[in-house]
Amino acid sequence: MGKMLSLLSAVLAVSTFCISAGAADNSLRASSREPLLTIYHTEGRRSERIIWYCEEAGIPYSLMFEPGDLYASHRMAKSVNPLMPITPTVVYGNDVLVESSAILQLLEERHGNGRLAPAADSEDYPRYLQWLHFAEGSAAPRFITEFLLQRAVSSEAPPVVKSQQGKSDQALMYLEDHLSRYRYFGGSEFSIADIMMHFNINFMSMVAKHDMTSYPKLMGWKDRVEARPAFVKMREIALPNGFIGVPD
Repeated sequence: MGKMLSLLSAVLAVSTFCISAGAADNSLRASSREPLLTIYHTEGRRSERIIWYCEEAGIPYSLMFEPGDLYASHRMAKSVNPLMPITPTVVYGNDVLVESSAILQLLEERHGNGRLAPAADSEDYPRYLQWLHFAEGSAAPRFITEFLLQRAVSSEAPPVVKSQQGKSDQALMYLEDHLSRYRYFGGSEFSIADIMMHFNINFMSMVAKHDMTSYPKLMGWKDRVEARPAFVKMREIALPNGFIGVPD
């Protein structure tokens, strides 16, 4: 059980980074404009999706975390959401929100002006919605479950473990097939569906160290989205020392 908990902690953390304090109250502001939302962040967590979106859309935000201290950042999130202290935790008006796909969809629909989502009556819209929610609804459970089970089971795998073997490659092949026909997950243009999917692909390539040579379209897509100025800025803000991996 201890080994499983240790692995789970590594997966949730994804990596350990350090960022220099931006203000005495540990709050980093995207601009001098009044923030629209406050993002509670931990380095290497899904909260980077929200930061990336705000940089793409030019939405002012406050970023709250304790640089280099995952536990202190966790306590910050817990202070505003004690029953579900995870990151992202976002304070938006009177609401405290935690689900990254819902947060991105809300921000895009209310404040994005159509920049990062196809029109509802477009051909791209159905596939955009699918991939927006596939990231956490189908991809992440397959990737993380197989990753944990492969490392937690040292002897002959029981049936429940065997049933999960190959689930990651099944999902990756599905993604590769889509990108052989479309430039982005939302269709012809970059969208928040791509922001959602990136975290999972980064996990597979950088944390799980999965062999990605069979997925050239997927890795080409990863290179394209990581070249976007807003992604580069997000990394500077949220992960200034770069990805250093999870210890074995």
